[in-house]
Amino acid sequence: MKNQVYSWLEQLIERHKAQFIDLGLVDLSGRMRRLTLPVTAIDQTILTEGVGFDGSSYGFEKVEASDMVMVPDLSTGHRDPFRVEPTLSFLASAHDTTPGLPVSTQDSRGILTRAVEYLRSTGLADEVLMAPEYEFYIFDQVEIDTTNTSHGYRVTDRENEDGKAYHLSSPWDLHAGFRDEAVNMLVQFGMNVRYHHHEVGGHGQQEIESGLEPAVMAGDHAVMVRYLLKNLAHREKLQLTFMPKPLYKQAGSGWHVHQQLRKEDVNLFWDPKGAFGLSKIAHQWIAGILTHGQALAGLTNASTNSYRRLTRGFEAPVALTYGPADRTAAIRIPRWAQGASTRIEYRAGDFTGNPYLSLAALIMAGIDGMEKGLDAKKKGLGPKVPRDKVKTLPFSLLAALDALEADHEFLTKGGVFPESLISNWLETKRRENDDVEHRPHPREFAIYFDL
Repeated sequence: MKNQVYSWLEQLIERHKAQFIDLGLVDLSGRMRRLTLPVTAIDQTILTEGVGFDGSSYGFEKVEASDMVMVPDLSTGHRDPFRVEPTLSFLASAHDTTPGLPVSTQDSRGILTRAVEYLRSTGLADEVLMAPEYEFYIFDQVEIDTTNTSHGYRVTDRENEDGKAYHLSSPWDLHAGFRDEAVNMLVQFGMNVRYHHHEVGGHGQQEIESGLEPAVMAGDHAVMVRYLLKNLAHREKLQLTFMPKPLYKQAGSGWHVHQQLRKEDVNLFWDPKGAFGLSKIAHQWIAGILTHGQALAGLTNASTNSYRRLTRGFEAPVALTYGPADRTAAIRIPRWAQGASTRIEYRAGDFTGNPYLSLAALIMAGIDGMEKGLDAKKKGLGPKVPRDKVKTLPFSLLAALDALEADHEFLTKGGVFPESLISNWLETKRRENDDVEHRPHPREFAIYFDL
């Protein structure tokens, strides 16, 4: 007997005349991987038994214990606009092969789900809403050469504006049409988009800002943003990158995350009598994030390139402090968002990590601040801190990973982040750091070759 959910899947297949079912699963690093099945191979077991795969290739498990299954979340279904044959795509979760097929503790979407569930279990809030800002560059051509005997890159683009290009208009804004098409796709996929515009960088920097939505949905939309924008750029024969600092002496690209807590549909961050219009809960949430700011960077700024952006200047949010309209602070209080719209904006992160893990880590840091009643001012974390007293984010990936290793108990509360995943993450990212740091830099040749 067919269950109701599977019957709905059959109707969806018929409506779209689908020939294939595509399952998308994010690996440890945050990269989307996909498995495609012809519809003739689909039956009810896909909902109960999933599809087997090698978890070690996703960075989840060791080779000797790598059998896992992926199970689709049918609520995430959509028609893939980039496949030639009609294809329905679903986000999936990684499950262990133990009895009952539980969601794996290594599954990053599951970690974000557990973070939200842990928040609810505290009774402090019902929901955390998040709204990421997506900054990226679009180039015409990029050449990359990294071998043992050559090491360099060359970026070519037609857009070369002097000075700041913030809100540049047509005809100088060459990619407004690209953003229009991208936003139309994202809206069709259920994403709440506020607006898009040209960003500060005069060589094709763009921004698409989303509206507040539940945290897991925001994570789902984040991985879809990567997939859709990369594929759209490929179709248009353009090169798109979310690298935090692709160009020297040009504005960097961050992944700012607006946050708001709600309980019984009431914004818990708003208090008209509080400092900056923020409630005590909001100040504690901020204090938690800033207290663990250096450790958070190990997840929210997950590449060596992240720390080429996190330098002083270019409005880089390196200061572990907060304040209204302060773009150098890790946390900004948007002045335009008041009353029911009140929220905070974490500006330090970027989009080189795993979006689910980044959002989950921010939630767990905020919860820690509320549970412990942390006070940012007493910890010297703002709002007004003398410049010589300001604490900063790490200035290298290695330093951020060391901070994460030393300070991650707040992540493991309630079994949200498993110790094994944190250890695996640290090992993986340290290997990445070594891969970059041990190579001679092209600029070193320019400075030292003739000495």
